[in-house]
Amino acid sequence: DESGSLATTDPTGQRIVAAQAALTTLADLSSNPVAGVTPMVEVKFAAFGADFSSLTDWSLLDRTTLDDLQPVVESFATRNTAQDTDFANALLGAELTLSEHASSLFQQGITGCNALMLFTDGKLDIETRASGEVKSYAPDLPLNVPGNADLAEQRAIGTLCDAGGVADRLRTSGVHVITIALASSIAAEDQAFTQALTTGTSDSTTCGEAPGTRGQY
Repeated sequence: DESGSLATTDPTGQRIVAAQAALTTLADLSSNPVAGVTPMVEVKFAAFGADFSSLTDWSLLDRTTLDDLQPVVESFATRNTAQDTDFANALLGAELTLSEHASSLFQQGITGCNALMLFTDGKLDIETRASGEVKSYAPDLPLNVPGNADLAEQRAIGTLCDAGGVADRLRTSGVHVITIALASSIAAEDQAFTQALTTGTSDSTTCGEAPGTRGQY
């Protein structure tokens, strides 16, 4: 997440600390044989605010490459100026990226498991623009028209959570979604949404119809 709200919700950069810890754990995984087999771990970094942006290619991760990847994580200390927190564009971009990479590996005879780690301050937010920009999932809602940003947020929720939507597709394709919520002050309804997006359900809402057993919030 590189949205502007992070300047307030995470001023000390705890998302960087969390991401570095995750990266170190994954590097350790690639260095410890399991049942006589050493796992191959690959990682790719992306950012999202209004859109999804790939920051790196897929890279092998182990203890020898860990230091080379840390600067990418550290760059998020100043990535906190994006206008929106658009989970729909984030997960649409991640879905395509994971699918393309899995297909490439399959053609090489390699199969494995996929995980998406989402670091965010947890509120879906689309803002009004001065220009007539539109979202790909809401091409009829120019964001310079009063009220359309709110309508686009509802369209984003549908894109993610309708039956057969992005959340369902990630689950049925076997992607493990892991969400790390960064702000203790996240409103209850926003926590409920991000939890449902991750796992399929929370105490007060649901997202998608496929079983959410692969998600961790």
